[in-house]
Parts: sequence; structure tokens; C-alpha cells
Amino acid sequence: MSTNINYQVLNCVVIVAVQNHSNVQPQFKVRSTARKLEKIWSILMELGGGTLGYESITSLNVYGWLVTDAGDRWLTHILTEGNIQSTLIYDYDHRYPIDAVLLGRDSLAVKTLHSCWPGEVKNRIAINLHKLYLRD
Repeated sequence: MSTNINYQVLNCVVIVAVQNHSNVQPQFKVRSTARKLEKIWSILMELGGGTLGYESITSLNVYGWLVTDAGDRWLTHILTEGNIQSTLIYDYDHRYPIDAVLLGRDSLAVKTLHSCWPGEVKNRIAINLHKLYLRD
């Protein structure tokens, strides 16, 4: 039994993703770094196809966090209060999102993987840039 733990720290909070491969639902927890890691909120994530593929957590500053899920090709936006704002299928050129980073205030870079098809020699990695339209 293996467990994956990803985390991101921003403005005195840490968001931790715990994914145990025997557990179907990964859990995301936000804890205060200013208060001895006191739990602020916790949320269970749904898995579309049942594939365990959460790859990264990206800070969106005051807009919350973005979770990439390569298993289901999902990008999930979690607000700072712990509510899921939206989940979308990342179907850009048949690639799987494996990481994302906010560039400045309104641009997002998504690292993707195009899986090998039979007969292909290796996986192909690409960086896709996207313009964000964030509401204040």
C-alpha cells in the first residue's frame, strides 16, 4: 500500500493532498502554518473514471488552488474556503495534465503528457499556455 502526498504553501496556509492507493477518494486538507497546523478545512475529491491520478496542486493566490488530475484529465478549481468552484476536462490535443503553474496574474502554464500509442518510441511532454479570466 502506497500513499502520495503533495503540498503547496501560501499566505500562512498549507494545502495537503493525501492519496492512498487503496482508498478511492483522495482528500485535500488546508492547515494554518501560523497556528501549529490547525485544520482550516478538508474536502474529499471525486474521481470520474476511478483512476488515481492527482498530480499537482497549484496556488492561484487569492483565487484558491488548481488540482491537476492526469487520470481523468481534470483540472479542479478549489476556492480558498474549501468549496469546489469548477471541474473541467482538460482535452487539449489529447494530452494529460500533469502539472500547472500560475504565471503572473492571468496566465496559466499546463505541463502535459501525450501517452505512447503502440509503435511510438516515447512519451511526449509539452507546455501549454492559457489566458485566465478571473473574477474579482
